[in-house]
Amino acid sequence: MEKKEPCFYKIELNNNIPRDILNVSAKKIHSKKKLKSFKKYIKDYSNLDFLDKNLVAAIITPDKDIIPEAETLSPAYVVFENYEIILKWNRSLRFALAVCTLKEKIKDEI
Repeated sequence: MEKKEPCFYKIELNNNIPRDILNVSAKKIHSKKKLKSFKKYIKDYSNLDFLDKNLVAAIITPDKDIIPEAETLSPAYVVFENYEIILKWNRSLRFALAVCTLKEKIKDEI
């Protein structure tokens, strides 16, 4: 994992986002682009102002087979290369989110 690069951030999506951009499976993350290319689809994009807008990112939403009560666009996360590194170890979206969260907690304690 790259120490200075993020794993993910929870975001709110606009309804106009093309569904083919969304990732609901950990089998293969697609539609990876520079973060700035997702600006028009992320409601709270200004909350990400501290990030390098040239970081390669993708957007994930829950797989309804795993989280039946999930809405199509919520919860949503913008994920980065560190997230994908974790997926090489375990192909679970939930697992990767949990490991990234733990990484941040440990970093704050050290």
